[in-house]
Amino acid sequence: TPTLSFSRRGRGPEQLLFVRARVYISACVICFAAAPAFSAPDNEVVLATATAALQSATPKDRISAAYTLGREKALDRIPNLRNRLAVEPDKLVRQAIVISLANLGNPAFEALKAVLSDPQAEVRLEAVVGLGRIGSLEAAAELLAHLSREKNDGVRMAALFWLGESGYVPAGDAAGNLLKDANPHIRIEAARTLGRIGTPKAKGLLREAAPDKDARVRRAVDENKR
Repeated sequence: TPTLSFSRRGRGPEQLLFVRARVYISACVICFAAAPAFSAPDNEVVLATATAALQSATPKDRISAAYTLGREKALDRIPNLRNRLAVEPDKLVRQAIVISLANLGNPAFEALKAVLSDPQAEVRLEAVVGLGRIGSLEAAAELLAHLSREKNDGVRMAALFWLGESGYVPAGDAAGNLLKDANPHIRIEAARTLGRIGTPKAKGLLREAAPDKDARVRRAVDENKR
């Protein structure tokens, strides 16, 4: 699967609606990466124990099990995570499962894609971040399609952020439309997305948005239209 390059510009305070969730996810990823890997056959015991614990009656145990499978890069347990997710009633456990799926990367693409229909915005946010981290053209296309369906502003901002990071040119029209959104934070993130896409059309959309009534939006537009 082709991947997209990511830019790393600084972020303004306007993204606080979802930045805490992204920091939390990043912390989880760091924990996954820093945790020592178990050696076979001990690893098989760990994976078997975690897989069984996904069915525990205690949510805390299910959360720990999900994180273990993600940390251990247990790609062969993606079906187990998906099956648990389909019946999991606890939002925090669902979030843990999706964070673990995100840590498994592109092999978990279909599972993350399915989570975009979750009724809880916090869980959908984890899926958006997971797809953004995958960074493929297919993942970017899925984020763009979801952007038009999403009602939660924090999740919409996250989708815009990752579309901007990918530089996914087809997202330009959607970001341009969101320059007229009622929420100024959405307009700011749309401006940044267009700036990172950077095509002449994207820059033209930014110039059209220059007279925004909100000073913060005007500043974001001005910074990204150059």
